[in-house]
Amino acid sequence: MRIKLDENLPRSLTRLLNALGYDTLTVYDQSLQGCDDAAIWNAVVQEQRFLITQDVEFADLRKYPLGSHSGVMLLRLQFPNREQIERVIHEIFQREPVAQWHGSLVIVSERKLRVIRPEKPNHPENS
Repeated sequence: MRIKLDENLPRSLTRLLNALGYDTLTVYDQSLQGCDDAAIWNAVVQEQRFLITQDVEFADLRKYPLGSHSGVMLLRLQFPNREQIERVIHEIFQREPVAQWHGSLVIVSERKLRVIRPEKPNHPENS
């Protein structure tokens, strides 16, 4: 799985996720910090990366429809700090089937992990 970390996350997550076997880049790696969401989104889609962010704009399903991208994880922690973000991400990427989240929106809080998956197309039954 290829991952892109938004600029609102600690860069130390790169080392953590790479150590778990994920190909991880940050917006800083490509000098995209400070760019608008459209520029970051274009890079995410072009590189086919799963975006991890704290920016709620990327959870807008009208702008970023399910299944039209490699996936978005939105962190909604009440008091996010580097240690808490690292702990939550490490736990999720150790125990959850993240490879199955392609095209999904994943919303993470202290209490809950919610995966909103793209709908599977209905296939007419053979008669």
